[in-house]
Amino acid sequence: MSAFNNPIARAALAAALLLPGVSAQAFELTSIQESTLRLDITASTVAAFHADNRDEDPVKLDDNYADLYNRINFQLAWTNWVAGLRLDTATYIEPTDPSLNNDAIKNNMQARYRDHYTIGKFYAGYVSPELEVTAGDSYVSLGRGLVLSMRKQDELGVDSTLQGGKIVARAPWGSVTAIGGIANPMMVDPATGFSLYESTSNDGKLTRYAAQDTIFGGRADANLEGYTLGVQGVRMMRGDIEKIGGVGATGAQRAFENNDIASLSLQAPLVDFGSLYFEGATQQLSGGQPGQRNDDGFAFYSSVNAGFGRITGVAELQHYRNFIGLPATVAAKNVTGLGAAFSTLRYNAAPSTENVDTDTRFNEFDRCVTGGRGRVDGRVNERLSLHMLYGHWATWGEALSSTCDISDATQNNVDDVAGGFDLAFEEGASSLFGQVGLRHDKSAATDALYYRELYVKGTAVKQLSGPWSLELVGRQRHRFQEGESKNAAGETIPWNEGEFYLSLRYSPWLIGAVGYEYTSNSVIAADDYFNGQIAWKYSSDSSLKLFVGQQRGALKCVSGTCRFFPAFEGAKLEWVQRY
Repeated sequence: MSAFNNPIARAALAAALLLPGVSAQAFELTSIQESTLRLDITASTVAAFHADNRDEDPVKLDDNYADLYNRINFQLAWTNWVAGLRLDTATYIEPTDPSLNNDAIKNNMQARYRDHYTIGKFYAGYVSPELEVTAGDSYVSLGRGLVLSMRKQDELGVDSTLQGGKIVARAPWGSVTAIGGIANPMMVDPATGFSLYESTSNDGKLTRYAAQDTIFGGRADANLEGYTLGVQGVRMMRGDIEKIGGVGATGAQRAFENNDIASLSLQAPLVDFGSLYFEGATQQLSGGQPGQRNDDGFAFYSSVNAGFGRITGVAELQHYRNFIGLPATVAAKNVTGLGAAFSTLRYNAAPSTENVDTDTRFNEFDRCVTGGRGRVDGRVNERLSLHMLYGHWATWGEALSSTCDISDATQNNVDDVAGGFDLAFEEGASSLFGQVGLRHDKSAATDALYYRELYVKGTAVKQLSGPWSLELVGRQRHRFQEGESKNAAGETIPWNEGEFYLSLRYSPWLIGAVGYEYTSNSVIAADDYFNGQIAWKYSSDSSLKLFVGQQRGALKCVSGTCRFFPAFEGAKLEWVQRY
């Protein structure tokens, strides 16, 4: 049945598309005790038609359908009090019929292309400089992410909150934070249509594809003359994994009932030229099945920032051993095979010591790793600056060493070097950026090459007249990965991939762009991808964006969190409106 025959779908569509367009400001509802009661409404709508994405894989069932995603946020505020909720809807129009004569496809399709209309987030609380109290959903981070990191990453479709309670008390000498509740991750993956919601399986039983993980803990820190000493910790108690398929469905890392992480951190000034941050964490697992390995882990992370005149630098170091973090309890159909959309879902984010978009830390790279990276920036004059980066890591997780076996047989040595420049001219209205880099990853035991990449990337901005400017962004990668792209004889060969986007801007209101993406990887059926897009920001908080064309499938990473996005061909309309 078409989604348009669903009365809830029609109501959701009407709510998103027919609300009157008004200026981007809060509604002032009334005045109570001389303070204004304010209502903010923000609607985010993404409608897409998925044509044949040319992956030549009929099992994926990801061609010739449409989807509509809505998120409508309501926030009511009065003095220091605030309350809000978010309505989430997902509507699928004519997806491929999952009733094919293939049990594997049927099982995976139980968690895919299902219409959902729910309250995604809700909260109420009191916020002041001295005290913050929240009941409901809240974003929480403890330390630099080693212990806990529940936040939004729109680039990856990640939006995890803690649904329960949070209290933060602040004083001149420090602060105390206490948290407790149930993990509430983003329940639908827009890129693939998979979800973690309950649904009825073929045998008529109600199944939930994510257990409700309980998390509680806190943080206390003390400040003295620029020094901050903090201690933080959490316990995650897994939900009933039997209801989502048992231990085997979620993997050994998720097979323990309790997962405890605690850390000690120190932030300190370095005389007059920089600062130091250090954090050491320990992890303990308990409540595993008989015979299950229970290897406790630990992690050390440190960063140093320094500046001397025109030269600034930063160095990051990491030393992690069997540190698995807080992976969410998700059913197998959503972490393996067709449903791998939620395989990387976790509630902490250990620093990776690399660029935020690095996508070459393969497999369990950060589970057992020692190394780090340094960067030096030097300003030649007011217009030109240069930078150089170098990183080296020894990892025992990239070779899929699930027991963190520290030996040459499982060790990979990785070197990464890059350098570039930033040049500004026309009083900063125009600029050039360029960077070239090389990454080399090989086995310590055999010296065999595992991965190698040479890349060049850059950005050129030229002001034309007034608010008009022209921008070109591009990246070219020459890559080799053992077992990836192969020739007709079955031998692993290097491949090229990249993207170039040319845009005309009327800053900040209008952008028109054309793009070209390409790959010669033999695993990918299509080589060339063309697209065009236009974005209109018609108020300070509202925008409309139309994308038409193709994009290649790719692994996208943000600060060590990665997700694979399938190839896309079709049209996509994104609308953000604040009322």
